[in-house]
Amino acid sequence: MSDGDDDLERLTKQELIALIRSTEGAMEVRSDSEFRALVDDSVLGVVVHRHGNALYANQAFATLLGFSTPEEVLATESILLFFVPENRARVRDLHERRLSGEDMPRVFEHPLIRQDGTEVWIESRISDAIWDGEPAVHVAVVDASEKRHVEQMKDDFVSTVSHELRTPLTSISGALGLIASGMAGAVPAKQRELIEIAANNSERLVRLVNDILDAQSFDSGDFSLEVAPVNADAVVEETLVVNRPFLERLNVRANFARRTDGTVVIGARDAIVQVLTNLLSNAAKFAGENDIELSARVDDGWVEFVVSDLGPGVDEDLVPNLFSRFARGRAVGGTGLGLYISRNLVEAQGGSIAYRPGSPGSRFVVRLPLAPE
Repeated sequence: MSDGDDDLERLTKQELIALIRSTEGAMEVRSDSEFRALVDDSVLGVVVHRHGNALYANQAFATLLGFSTPEEVLATESILLFFVPENRARVRDLHERRLSGEDMPRVFEHPLIRQDGTEVWIESRISDAIWDGEPAVHVAVVDASEKRHVEQMKDDFVSTVSHELRTPLTSISGALGLIASGMAGAVPAKQRELIEIAANNSERLVRLVNDILDAQSFDSGDFSLEVAPVNADAVVEETLVVNRPFLERLNVRANFARRTDGTVVIGARDAIVQVLTNLLSNAAKFAGENDIELSARVDDGWVEFVVSDLGPGVDEDLVPNLFSRFARGRAVGGTGLGLYISRNLVEAQGGSIAYRPGSPGSRFVVRLPLAPE
């Protein structure tokens, strides 16, 4: 190697992480000495394997798993044994699909089993490699245990506070709503305006708390839905009825533009309404003077529910993470959890949700399976 290549040995952890994270496509190792100069003494754990057979491991990877030397890692039957049992089949499938050339996810956070049987949480970043002239997989890992611990403490705190807030907030919101509607007696005009402001804000807080609790249930894995046959057209009609007061306040009209003539899907009715309500609410914020269109159509064993608007569309830089937690674009207010919750609700029903840019505007498509005949 040239003198310039000696700089590879002096890469900082941050520089090495940045180098590996920026890797796209296949990483071809030009020489064994070059590769070892890059990663042998790195604090970043590195392993190269093919079908679970470890071809290379550095000291940092061995130490992370409780081994004394990298040679002990190479002597193991398969690195898949480092994964918790419930993840092994999925990891094996992802690996085989990646080796076959399929474009697969490259960043994961998950537990591994150390040599002594304890678990360690890691963040792994995967890239394709050519090793001895054949496809392999290069994995760079960092210990994510402390990050996981901090995130768990944060989530527990948020969950506890949210649970404690939901009951009194719901009660306050209901009471203010009754007063604002006049059901508790006549309210002077000046007081009514203040009460309506308080009622609207309390409703917003209730929605915020419910969104947080929904997100917590998804993240914990403690969530499931009971599905049953649901009339596709009827559930769209119900969504429009539920949201009519909200749409009228914004002077926005929503039209049911296309129907399925009573086609039945397999889903959870309330969950479908919640998803369509969220999409309709988002569209209403940007519709301006244009109408929003809802439609339902049958497509090869699925029913597609589509919510379309003629607004400015979604920022391009937001699209890749649109259905992630706290993704927010041009919208003012909101939690950034609505689309994340919608995605989880749809997937829990065996369906999918996608964003498709319009010309102009936005189109969100929810696909749910047809009921068997």
